[in-house]
Amino acid sequence: MSTAYYSTGIPNITVYMAAPKAQIRKMKAARYLRPVIAAKPVQRFLAGQIEKRVKGPDERARKTGVSQLWGRVRKGTDSREATLVTPDGYELTVLTALESVQRVAAGAVTPGATTPSMAFGPDYITEFPGCDLQRTA
Repeated sequence: MSTAYYSTGIPNITVYMAAPKAQIRKMKAARYLRPVIAAKPVQRFLAGQIEKRVKGPDERARKTGVSQLWGRVRKGTDSREATLVTPDGYELTVLTALESVQRVAAGAVTPGATTPSMAFGPDYITEFPGCDLQRTA
């Protein structure tokens, strides 16, 4: 999502994510701890704990997992929507990163900073297995 502004030119993008109620409660409680959490020693401690305890999905989860995204853009009374189903995010990152590097190495992209959709086209994601983009009016 961090590149969406550069790809679309839309200045006010809002992102939402579904989360379990327990996680939402913990996130709300954490905002009261923000001044403590922001301290450098606490940041270093927490980073170490994350490295020790947080593990990504196992191979089975990566091979069977999916991500589902929905988006809507509005300008005045006109709006457009789309849905995108992709493989697990870790799996998709491997696929898209490798393909992007191959295309860049082959000279398919003008040098400079860009986003994948700007470099390879807005339907680039649909070239990967398990990716289904559906646009609606």
